[in-house]
Amino acid sequence: MIRSEKKPGPASRPALYWLFWVGIIFLYIAFRINLIDIPLGRDEGGYAYMGRLLLDGGLPYIDAVNHKPPLIFFIYSVALSIFPNTTSGIHIFLHIYNFLTLLCVYFLAVRVFRSKEAGLFAALSYGILSIAHSILGSTGSSELFMMLPVAISLLLVLKAEGMGRQANLFYLLSGFSGAAACWIKPPAATSILFVAIYIVVSTILSGRREGRLRLATLKPFLSFCIGLLTLSALLVAYFVNAGAGEEFFYWNFTHNFLYGGAADPSFVFKNLSLILGDFFRENPLIITAGIAGIIAPFLKGEKKAGLIVAGFLLFSFAGIVPGYAYAHYLAQLAVPLALGAGGGLLFFSRIVRTTNARSALTAAMVIIIIGVPLARKGPYYFESPMEEKSKYVFHYDPFLSAETVSEYIKEKTGVDEKILILGSEPEILFLSERKSAMPFIFTYPLVRDYPRADEFRTMAWKKIKEARPAKIVFVNVTGSWVGRPDKFLSGQGAAFMREGYELEAIVLVDGDGVAGQIVSTVGMGEDRIQSLYEKTQYLIYGRKAFRP
Repeated sequence: MIRSEKKPGPASRPALYWLFWVGIIFLYIAFRINLIDIPLGRDEGGYAYMGRLLLDGGLPYIDAVNHKPPLIFFIYSVALSIFPNTTSGIHIFLHIYNFLTLLCVYFLAVRVFRSKEAGLFAALSYGILSIAHSILGSTGSSELFMMLPVAISLLLVLKAEGMGRQANLFYLLSGFSGAAACWIKPPAATSILFVAIYIVVSTILSGRREGRLRLATLKPFLSFCIGLLTLSALLVAYFVNAGAGEEFFYWNFTHNFLYGGAADPSFVFKNLSLILGDFFRENPLIITAGIAGIIAPFLKGEKKAGLIVAGFLLFSFAGIVPGYAYAHYLAQLAVPLALGAGGGLLFFSRIVRTTNARSALTAAMVIIIIGVPLARKGPYYFESPMEEKSKYVFHYDPFLSAETVSEYIKEKTGVDEKILILGSEPEILFLSERKSAMPFIFTYPLVRDYPRADEFRTMAWKKIKEARPAKIVFVNVTGSWVGRPDKFLSGQGAAFMREGYELEAIVLVDGDGVAGQIVSTVGMGEDRIQSLYEKTQYLIYGRKAFRP
């Protein structure tokens, strides 16, 4: 690892060191303050609904279906237990949680590069990268939540080196933390695989140097594996004991394999190229410094630090490739890139020799790190109307108007009444504080040709008829279905709605795709309703005299 060089820098003077930390915290808040109320997206809405389900004593994968691993639901349940059950409450929790990741990045950089100055640069870099528009950093994605246990897992392994017998406890906790990351989001497995490989390689090399290469050399790895298996076994036991073992395995493994395998490779490659390009253009110096953090240690004869950063970054990148290459996948790169940037920016700052020149260069780098994203993504970071901000982040997705629909549902229904969302907008369920009439809070499993699709459709309509939902919300947005709605809505579904429900309101958008107000359709002619259909994001149906 890079030896600490006694050259004047922010970390060499306590006052300047803490002033730098004050600046990091100020920037961390400033870059996020105008994004706290950004509307909840589909994934966030799904996690929040499942989190509340847990608090109400419900069982994931049985009472409500979401094909994400369970720990993200438990994290959201913690958020809902501490903060108001609102959009801003969830996002405040996210940013506090993410700041803990920033602190781990600092300690990682200090340990890898043997420099508090590198730690400061890494912390600053992570604070900017993790809120980037290009990775949807303002939203509570599972990728952002998984990066804290990933960083902790690697940090514990690095701290364990040279600790003797006590080290095995650190390796065990590292494995436990690594398992937590994977049970938040499966692609974390590639980053954790790097941690495992690092343990094996470093302990074998250490054993060779000391002339004691025996089976005992693998104790750190075995301790790590015990940690991995312990948390996994506890989670499996929880769901099996609750009678949800079969569905737990299906939604976490079988369905996710089918879901990810359906991605078109050409689409993935094209989309990945676009989001990586946008990511670089928003943060060019941090990403360049992140790569420099691999090269600089080799130039200084400290290849171990370079190999750590290179391996961590390469394995993390492998985690974003499978699936559909959505923008928030890139959050998995934020920690390794920030770690590398800590060493890279330290290297850049020491190119010049005089103290004044070094201070000026450091200030210039900080200005570039801050200024480029602000210049390129101004509407995202600066205060602006929420309609404009929501469209800038989510384009034409109906997340802002979901808040209007939720208020309408909350006003027009009782607390104990259930509602049905025809589409994949579980944020309405969460914000309206109403339960779903069917377990499927996302309709994707109902409108695609999965092996169990017919079973799911039959189950869904059985539950819907039993629940007699007070309101039905039809989402007239393609992205909310990503499949064929007729596979679910034809036949008994169409008859159920036709006989038991009538259209009572619609939500229009203006010519710029900005959500408008709810418009009552009572007394509105069929021709008029049809003419407005293409401008409608939501159609709200009310229950009429119900005939079972």
